[in-house]
Amino acid sequence: LEGGSHGFVPGDDFAHMHMEMVKKFGLATKKEDYDQILRIFRGKIKLFVCFIDSEPVTALLTYYTPTTAYGALGPYTSKARSIQNNTLAMCASIRDACDSGYQYFDLGITQTSSLAAYKDKFGAKKIPMMIYQKKFSQFRIGANKDFSYMPGFVRRNAID
Repeated sequence: LEGGSHGFVPGDDFAHMHMEMVKKFGLATKKEDYDQILRIFRGKIKLFVCFIDSEPVTALLTYYTPTTAYGALGPYTSKARSIQNNTLAMCASIRDACDSGYQYFDLGITQTSSLAAYKDKFGAKKIPMMIYQKKFSQFRIGANKDFSYMPGFVRRNAID
């Protein structure tokens, strides 16, 4: 992750953009959470950013494994939403994965019909998944609670 000619500071601006976006959904995260993700996965991620008038308005953080690229965190601002600018970051990430020889690009779990329509634009293959709900002990729930507040993860009580 490197800064560009726009004065964009990747970790800081990406974190700020994502924190503002999740706040709209009633979630709260800390800058340190993003710093940790960027530090731990430094050699296995790329950040694709779109600008309007030198202002970052959408981004896509993509994780890479030996065969698969995963479009993971995609924050956007209200300006990007109004012109659907988030599509450009996804296209750039998919193109980069193809050009780099990855076999798959994982668009993640689809929970809404509007998200399904968005993914259809990219020719996504639908793969049925079985989802199981497991009951954990109170100790396990408490241990997982802190992890569930990391960016990109759903709070446990939102699932239950």
